[in-house]
Amino acid sequence: MADRSAPSCHLRLEWVYGYRGHQCRNNLYYTAAKEIVYFVAGVGVVYSPREHRQKFYLGHQDDIISLALHPERVLVATGQVGKEPYICVWDSYTVQTVSVLKDVHTHGIACLAFDLDGQIFDISWDLYQPNKLVSCGVKHIKFWSLCGNSLTPKRGVFGKTGDLQTILCLACARDEVTYSGALNGDIYVWKGINLVRTIQGAHAAGIFSMNACEEGFATGGRDGCVRLWDLNFKPITVIDLRETDQGYKGLSVRSVCWRGDHILVGTQDSEIFEIVVHERNKPFLIMQGHCEGELWALAVHPTKPLAMTGSDDRSVRIWSLIDHALIARCNMEEPIRCAAVSTDGIHLALGMKDGSFTVLRVRDMTEVVHIKDRKEAIHELKYSPDGNFLAVGSNDSSVDIYGVVQRYKKVGECIGSLSFITHMDWSSDSKYIQTNDGNGKRLFYRMPSGKEVTNKEELKGVQWASWTCVSGVEVNGIWPKYSDINDINSVDANFIGQVMVTADDYGIVKLFRYPCLRKGAKFKKYLGHSAHVTNVRWSHDHQWVVSIGGADHSVFQWKFVPDRKLKDSLHIAPQESLVDSNSDESDSDQSDVPELDSEIEQETQITYRRQVYKEDLPQLKEQCKEKRKSAASKRRERAPGNSIRLHFVHGYRGYDCRSNLFYTQTGEIVYHVAAVGVVYNRQQNTQRFYLGHDDDILCLAIHPLKDYVATGQVGRDSSIHIWDTETIKPLSVLKGYHQYGVCAVDFSADGKRLASVGIDDNHTIVLWDWKKGEKLSAVRTASVNVNVNVTSKHIVKIKFHQCQVVAEFENPPQTLELREWYMGFVTGGKDGVVALWDDTFERCLKTYAIKRAALAPGSKGLLLEDNPSIRAISLGHGHILVGTKNGEILEVDKSGPITLLVQGHMEGEVWGLATHPHLPICATVSDDKTLRIWDLSPSHCMLAVRKLKKGGRCCCFSPDGKALAVGLNDGSFLIVNADTLEDLVSFQHRKDVISEIRFSPGAGKYLAVASCDNFVDIYNVMSSKRVGICKGASSYITHLDWDVRGKLLQVNTGAKEQLFFEAPRGKKQTIPTLEVEKIGWASWTSVLGSCCEGIWPIIGEVTDVTASCLTSDSKVLATGDDFGFVKLFRYPAKGKFGKFKRYVAHSTHVTNVRWTYDDSLLVTVGGADTSLMLWTYEMEGHRDSRQCDSEESDLDSEEDGGYDSDVTRENEINYTIKALSTNIRPMFGIKPHLQQKEPTLDERVINGNVKLKAKRERNEVWVLCFKCEGDEWKKGS
Repeated sequence: MADRSAPSCHLRLEWVYGYRGHQCRNNLYYTAAKEIVYFVAGVGVVYSPREHRQKFYLGHQDDIISLALHPERVLVATGQVGKEPYICVWDSYTVQTVSVLKDVHTHGIACLAFDLDGQIFDISWDLYQPNKLVSCGVKHIKFWSLCGNSLTPKRGVFGKTGDLQTILCLACARDEVTYSGALNGDIYVWKGINLVRTIQGAHAAGIFSMNACEEGFATGGRDGCVRLWDLNFKPITVIDLRETDQGYKGLSVRSVCWRGDHILVGTQDSEIFEIVVHERNKPFLIMQGHCEGELWALAVHPTKPLAMTGSDDRSVRIWSLIDHALIARCNMEEPIRCAAVSTDGIHLALGMKDGSFTVLRVRDMTEVVHIKDRKEAIHELKYSPDGNFLAVGSNDSSVDIYGVVQRYKKVGECIGSLSFITHMDWSSDSKYIQTNDGNGKRLFYRMPSGKEVTNKEELKGVQWASWTCVSGVEVNGIWPKYSDINDINSVDANFIGQVMVTADDYGIVKLFRYPCLRKGAKFKKYLGHSAHVTNVRWSHDHQWVVSIGGADHSVFQWKFVPDRKLKDSLHIAPQESLVDSNSDESDSDQSDVPELDSEIEQETQITYRRQVYKEDLPQLKEQCKEKRKSAASKRRERAPGNSIRLHFVHGYRGYDCRSNLFYTQTGEIVYHVAAVGVVYNRQQNTQRFYLGHDDDILCLAIHPLKDYVATGQVGRDSSIHIWDTETIKPLSVLKGYHQYGVCAVDFSADGKRLASVGIDDNHTIVLWDWKKGEKLSAVRTASVNVNVNVTSKHIVKIKFHQCQVVAEFENPPQTLELREWYMGFVTGGKDGVVALWDDTFERCLKTYAIKRAALAPGSKGLLLEDNPSIRAISLGHGHILVGTKNGEILEVDKSGPITLLVQGHMEGEVWGLATHPHLPICATVSDDKTLRIWDLSPSHCMLAVRKLKKGGRCCCFSPDGKALAVGLNDGSFLIVNADTLEDLVSFQHRKDVISEIRFSPGAGKYLAVASCDNFVDIYNVMSSKRVGICKGASSYITHLDWDVRGKLLQVNTGAKEQLFFEAPRGKKQTIPTLEVEKIGWASWTSVLGSCCEGIWPIIGEVTDVTASCLTSDSKVLATGDDFGFVKLFRYPAKGKFGKFKRYVAHSTHVTNVRWTYDDSLLVTVGGADTSLMLWTYEMEGHRDSRQCDSEESDLDSEEDGGYDSDVTRENEINYTIKALSTNIRPMFGIKPHLQQKEPTLDERVINGNVKLKAKRERNEVWVLCFKCEGDEWKKGS
């Protein structure tokens, strides 16, 4: 019996050739990431010119005809045609749907397709008046006021200043000024609702596009010119694209976007140009496609990755499927309807609409022959497999056979059809041809005579060289019920893969098994084309499928993904979110809940709620508008050319997390610390990092195949990332349902589903189809009878059990972690013992005590204490992996030896950091009451550790590296031997925290000790006496620096004071700013002063820059701040809001940063994340082939007066995402796939096998704009 199931392989959209320039305007923009967003057919495209890469938004089901970009240049809105048109709002970074707007459009959402005055051509929110909206169209302009939920219009008054004109585009400016472009090429200037002046002759013809930016305004018109204007609309320059190398007569500009020194231009003929202002005569053509007119002709090269297309625009084009570029173009005399390439790849035959065909040489597009034997369109061409014949099928029901070697002399004719020829295929031996016609008849002919074959016995055993026919037993299953005989336009079979692809009148590309014998066969379908898909072909090596759209005249390139590669490249299509399932009540008895264990009770007291989230940054930015205005007028130093790359992380999140440590498929170890997912190679002692999160990761689960990992993080709208441990690339991002954080995740046994638990008050459990980004079910555990202690409702982990999700609530068993192994179970508990059990849990087979004496010689550190509490256990590769509460990862060999692999500080904030003056060594001190020495060389291990009586906040090496000073939280400090960590001397003159400590340069004669009680004490190290006190600070001391002579101290305080004191007496000094800049400093860790004014962000009142450190050559200043960002600035960073490069890995505040003695590494510590991170320092121009681990940003932000990262892109992933879930946020309105309806016969106009839409309904979405403020679109209103 024939297999009716859908094929297991699939297609993934890889590239779209084309741009919708005809009938559309203002549909081309730069995003915040300097990518280009536009649309073609039913696809929103985000194109990166730097990487030559496209991302696609596929939420529409018909032609997109309008696009608007949010003022922050991240969110995009697109509107489509249709009987019930809708608007999709989506994210340009993740190409995920944020909202769907449908039905009644109020609140000025720009679905104002037509009104009584005629067509509306443009609409724009007034960015300077939040409740004002301007629209324009045929001989009118209207100014709208939003009050409550109603819009009130006022018609613009032309008066005697200008003629009543059709207004095509507009832009709003300050002081109620509006600029508009008219049909005659004039610019009209409006003040309020009155026309106050005109700029005549701005363009020689209609002005189709007007774009406002910080520098001024850009306009583009039918005359092919782009004009730049200043903020007062005085001319700056004119760029005539017709006169450039890429220009041509008749070029018409439909869209223009000006950002900085780059200008984007979209033309009527589907081209996108990028112009650099200082090289305005050399525009760069970054995208082109076929012009207006039906696109039907498609052929692929037999031996090369090339596709040939021909259109009614009379052009034939050759596309490189590898380079994603147009490599050749030739204009013909007539519209082109079909194409074929000879088997040797030398000739390209083109069938014309007038009944002729032309043969070109592929190498130079020169004509070989032009023949016209028919009067009606040539609809199909095919070369014979042996290359000797060319079959030409026309709309007058005949197939002509031409001899190639006889210079295309006609040698035969097939005249058996009663309708126009639609499809043809040759037999492998070139002796037969099969045809389909408009009546759906399948006929056979003997070649080359053209005699019809009616004897079926003669055709038995005939092998076909290709299969592109839509009629025949082999393709019976491709036809849906009640379909018209011409609904399927094209078919192409992949004999090797036993699949075939079809193209139909509903814009759908489908994948079937081949042969497809039985009707009702299942398939996989792919959307993107807006109207009928006219042709589809496999590439010569079956790597790609190429499809073309008729009315959308676009070329789609799909990557063929065989089933064995399915997990490497997931295709995520928009999917329906299922309603919450009804969960059964738990059968647990609450009276059985015993008293909570102390560790568990301690966990329940932890709060992951932030005072300020990264998501708050856009709102904080809005509160600082006045500062932004002042910053916009100042020219700032560019970001440094040098950069850093995350190299190694010391630490493991064990103190409040569990079950977060696993072996991967390849034997590496995956775990998390701070905001970093770490993949550790224990043989090479190297790490790779997943840096997609921006806050603390709280949980981790591994896929049953051990190749994918899910991690959940803290956040107001917390997210779950599923990523590949081999490529370190995200596969899916799930968000929108958990508040404050995700505390537990787990994969189902088949790996298809994922369960997650939130740390909201209800501890919501959500079940996901993670590949589709689809929420399958959700339940609030607080509303059912679960085993929860009164003092806490904290879920520590979840497990799939058969078909149910089992949530394990906190209960104080001695065993905190359990894993199944092939003979039984392995457990680890608070007693620090790993135990192996039989499969019935009746007999303990073996125990391993985690003790210092059992550590193997190859351990990467020192065990802090015996029998640490075990938080995670994993089995694999002949070992047991153990994670402890103290932040250690150990590997237990089943024969006994224990190897310490990873360790970090325990719970408590880490503030103290010092690098050795001569060696690759650093010291850290933490609230966990430990002082630690770390080796920064490739061995990456902890060299020494000492327990302290109190936690510490600062430390410093002496200039000779022999002594180490440590400031403690009780106001005392120690000086210890840097090698043995034994006490040399200790003092206590203060009662509050010692916040900073510094040896004087040179011989290290003096030691400055700063405390949180506003004093700096100066000690003589040799005499062990206090010799001076620095008084006068009005707040706690934050930073200290000595001058190179050791006679002057620079002090920063919590009140943002920069003070100076003479040493050693401590007398306060007043030094002018200019004199301060002349002083030579032994170090610079200060965050205040004119030399580092630029390191403070606009939102500096909310977040502090906690630390800084200057390289030894005084060129680059590294900083750490309360948002977890490590930044690099040029030094001196004078002037406000300096440019920088930014790196994300720490989860919350970065408490300290230090360069090593040779500047080869930057060392940073995170406060609450307890991690120590090492970053390699790379000189300018050094870039290896790997993608940068962390986000670097030196972008100019127009919204922020040029200020960079904090306000351009705070919370986004900077990776190429193979597959992202679509429905990751709550969506409102009706989703596109729920609106699909089979068109009725009344809705189609059938002319032969060509379907054309008779007309567009009048309620199309033509114009879109975003309001500057307000979130009405989120509500779907």
